[in-house]
Amino acid sequence: MEHTDEYQLYSMQDVDTYTDKVDHLVDHLIDLFGDTENAIHSIDTLLKAIEVRLKKYTNRKNMIAHMTISKEQIDEQHILTKRQISVLSLVIKGLKNKEIAELLSISIKTVEKHRKDIMLRLKIDNFTELVQYAMRIGIVD
Repeated sequence: MEHTDEYQLYSMQDVDTYTDKVDHLVDHLIDLFGDTENAIHSIDTLLKAIEVRLKKYTNRKNMIAHMTISKEQIDEQHILTKRQISVLSLVIKGLKNKEIAELLSISIKTVEKHRKDIMLRLKIDNFTELVQYAMRIGIVD
């Protein structure tokens, strides 16, 4: 999309508006925290907390995006559900039950049940066989 002079003028007006709002906010924060140093420290702490949360959210979205499986990878001979395959892919990547639960927005007990059901359905009793199965159906390389 091309930027017109009108758009650039509008943007300049926005900068002035936001600068005024930021100045007002800074004055308010200094009043609230008592001095500039406390305000800076508090804002820095808040920004770090927001950054950590955004990274966690981004990582979660990326992990879920990488868990998407094509129909070719799941044919009639594979007896796991899509959810079980999602759990399996995270297990293979070394995530703990709590991490898997958080990523998939399910309880830890549900993750434990999926893990147990995966092993029972596949008649597998060790991690090595689980990795081999995951490689066979294309979850891991």
